[in-house]
Amino acid sequence: MPLLTVALALALALPAATPATPVTQAAVPAKGVLAPGKSLGGVRLGDTTAAVRLRWGSRYELCRVCERTTWLYTSPGRRTGAAVSFRTGRVTAVFTLGAPLGWHTTQGLQLGDATTQAMDLYKGFAWNRCIGYGALSLRGRNVVTSIYTYGESVYGFALTRPSEPVCQ
Repeated sequence: MPLLTVALALALALPAATPATPVTQAAVPAKGVLAPGKSLGGVRLGDTTAAVRLRWGSRYELCRVCERTTWLYTSPGRRTGAAVSFRTGRVTAVFTLGAPLGWHTTQGLQLGDATTQAMDLYKGFAWNRCIGYGALSLRGRNVVTSIYTYGESVYGFALTRPSEPVCQ
């Protein structure tokens, strides 16, 4: 058998090479979800710094004016995204920055929806006044779930420990 025929036969018999699967880098979700009392964008209160890096990656800025160690994850060219605050290496607060498009709750409340829709969906939430915005918050035993409002619109979400300020 000529060498060209052997090479052709082998090429047809062997499985085609598949392109390498691209490595996905951890990042803040483009459309993060608030699971009230549980998680925001997949981050839970009590998660370690290593767990947050695994989920959201290492592309963050360290907040220079925050009292606690706080990582700011923002979209390139924009000042929206999310942030995580830590005490002794554990998440004590996780919250949105600005109003990142596409973020929503497990019940379907989206950033930009009317504040009245939030109040209809989430009974028992109480108002808190923050500087420049409001917060509808529900205190649980180990977690406070907040829906941030600006004017008549839902502006952001947060989960905090009861010992942490609701206004982030």
